[in-house]
Formats: sequence, structure tokens, C-alpha cells
Amino acid sequence: MSLGGMIRDIVDNSSLSSFVRMCLFRWNVLRNQSSNNTFKKNNPGFPMPPDSLLFETGSLHYNSYQKSGQEAAHEIVSLCEVFSNSPTLSILDWGCGTGRVTRHLPEYFPGAKITGGDVNPSCIQWLQNNIQGIEWIQSSNDPFVETVSGKYDLIIALSVLTHLPANEQANWLNKLYGLLQPQGLVWLSTHGKTYLHQLTHQQKKQLSDQGILTLGADKKGSRQMRTYHTYLGMQSLLGSDWEIVMYYDGQKFSGILGGQDACLLKKLR
Repeated sequence: MSLGGMIRDIVDNSSLSSFVRMCLFRWNVLRNQSSNNTFKKNNPGFPMPPDSLLFETGSLHYNSYQKSGQEAAHEIVSLCEVFSNSPTLSILDWGCGTGRVTRHLPEYFPGAKITGGDVNPSCIQWLQNNIQGIEWIQSSNDPFVETVSGKYDLIIALSVLTHLPANEQANWLNKLYGLLQPQGLVWLSTHGKTYLHQLTHQQKKQLSDQGILTLGADKKGSRQMRTYHTYLGMQSLLGSDWEIVMYYDGQKFSGILGGQDACLLKKLR
């Protein structure tokens, strides 16, 4: 287990976790202050989420937020051009966070109905107030509660299963399945081999034996909860209703989604 993994484990299981996260937030604000001020000066028309939301959902580096979101949107349209059997007219970004990727989708899918859903009400409120042309919905952290409806040609779920408990993931995938059009696509990412350094020897064995492992505080959707998958575990979780159209091992393709494992799934029925 790496030093960073040990520190994360201690923090997640300590009564000091809130204080430590606050210190990390302050440090990240100061560390990125100069480059972020330059970004704001050079991009005055680009609405930027509050630092607290950026820190909760990812990097607190403004240029990275813009660039990585745009690159991911471009990657998604390329996947649809190759693997979709019909035009992509409706898209759901499930777990959209601060809209890092979602806000760029209208540029690549002109005319498509685009919806972003997230359990964090602060994210959704900011997006509704600042990013137009997209439907923003607060989703539920219970797979059996209907808050998102409709049928979609494409669902994006980047780093969402990574923060949901293992025992609920089959139910979440069933929910996504019900939201898809026939032959619809899901583009999702998980914590795979690149993240094994965060685990102890015993945790690695658990992951290998079970195929999926959840660690951290019991707060679904937050960065404190971390779920890891093996490829075989993902296959078992998906069952026979899905086809894995494409799979990226995050260790081999570290430039895709920050080293997370990535799957493109197709609904079979």
C-alpha cells in the first residue's frame, strides 16, 4: 500500500477526517491560485463552479476542468460515431457533478436533448443558474427512487460506480438499463489496476476474490466512499443483458479518464 493510500485510509476512518479535508481544500486553493487567476483573466465568459464544489468532485485546477471536460466530450462523440447504430438524439450524464463534461456536449451533439443528473443539490443549483441549454435534475442516491425518467440513446457515467457501494451496483446498472433505448450505449469508468496501490495486501486479495470492493466512509456519491473493480468482477456484475463493446485497462491506457478503467456498454435487448 502506498503512503498516499495509508494516509487516505487513516483519514477516512478518523474523527479528524473533516478537518483534514478542510486543510487539503485550503492547500489546493493556494496551490492553484496563480494559474486559476490567469485562467479567469483569459476566459472571462466561462462560468466556473465554486472552488468548494470543484474540490468535492475533482481537480481544483480551472484549466484542467475546462480542457479535460472538452476532451472527454470529443472522445464521447467519436465513440458514438463508431459504435452507435442510430443518431444520438438524447443523452444523460448520470453523476454529472459540476458539469465538467456535460456543458461541452451541445457543441458536439447539436440538436440533442441533453440531461445532467447529480445527487448533490449544490451542484445542480449552480448548473441551473449558470449553464443554459441543458436540463439539470437532482437525482436520488437510491436506485429504486425514480427522479430521472425518459429513454436515452447514450448514458455517461464517469467515475460514478467508483463512489457507490458494491452491494447496490447491480441495482444501479438495472436502473440505467431501463433508461436506455434499445441498442443504447453507456460509457462508464471504474477504479481498476491503476488504483491498486491504494489497497493493503489483504484488500487486494478481497478485491481479487470478490471482483468488487468498497472502502471508506458510508456516504454514497462522495469521494470518501471508494469502490474498486476487476475486469472479471465487472463482467460478472453486468451479466447477459449487456455487451462490452470496448474496454480500456487504465494501467495500459493511462491517458484515458485519468487511468480509470473504461467500458463502453451496449444494451442487448
